[in-house]
Amino acid sequence: KKVRIALIGVGLRGQNHLELLLLRDDVDVVAICDIDERMLEASYKLIKDAAKPMPKVFKGDVYAWKKLLELKDLDAVIISTPWEWHTEMIVGSVQAGIRYVGTEVMIGTTLQDHWDVVKAAE
Repeated sequence: KKVRIALIGVGLRGQNHLELLLLRDDVDVVAICDIDERMLEASYKLIKDAAKPMPKVFKGDVYAWKKLLELKDLDAVIISTPWEWHTEMIVGSVQAGIRYVGTEVMIGTTLQDHWDVVKAAE
């Protein structure tokens, strides 16, 4: 069974994650999300060049990632967004029942952010 992964944020760091995931045969990138159309276009090119199926795309507003989390059968989410979004996105992912949540750099910017993630995980 392939791991079904979604990416929230496909900017510069997200592009790197996407490239690496597209090299794997044991992963399906099933969804991507970003607010920057330019980064989405670059992602489409990477996916096309890798001859992989186009994932579902979530865009259009800063909370489009919440719609992404409604997808069924997601195994993992990788979050590559600005730091101030990490806590809310991690908590939302955990509450959506996603088993594996990877985030760039840190969980949050305050001690309370970290406690919020612990509480969501419990």
